[in-house]
Amino acid sequence: MSRAKNQMSLQQMRAEAKRTQVRKLKRRILEAGLPEPEEEVRFHAWRRWRYDLSYTKHKIAIEYEGGTWSGKSRHTSPKGYRNDAEKYTEGAILGWLVVRITADMLRDGMAVDMVRRALEARGAIEKEVG
Repeated sequence: MSRAKNQMSLQQMRAEAKRTQVRKLKRRILEAGLPEPEEEVRFHAWRRWRYDLSYTKHKIAIEYEGGTWSGKSRHTSPKGYRNDAEKYTEGAILGWLVVRITADMLRDGMAVDMVRRALEARGAIEKEVG
């Protein structure tokens, strides 16, 4: 198999792994009784950027950051980090609150707690008393 074909195959595998984790995150959000987020929402007028999950009405975006601990993520390369910084800053300028989630946050439940708190902060759900 050619190197280019191997590389494409690796990129496809990483993309599928991320999609699986985003589906798992969405499932956990729903299991917690939170509203259903939209998937793959474009938020910029002329850039092709998308948020993994979002609550568009409340401008809450949820981004799953895969591969952060392996060192083999585009997010951790200098170019990938810069691109993410540009995307998140443009979103903030447009009024989006971006909740960034890592694999360990999904595992230990912090991810759902962060989403809940973002929804509360934006008035999308009632604040939990307790």
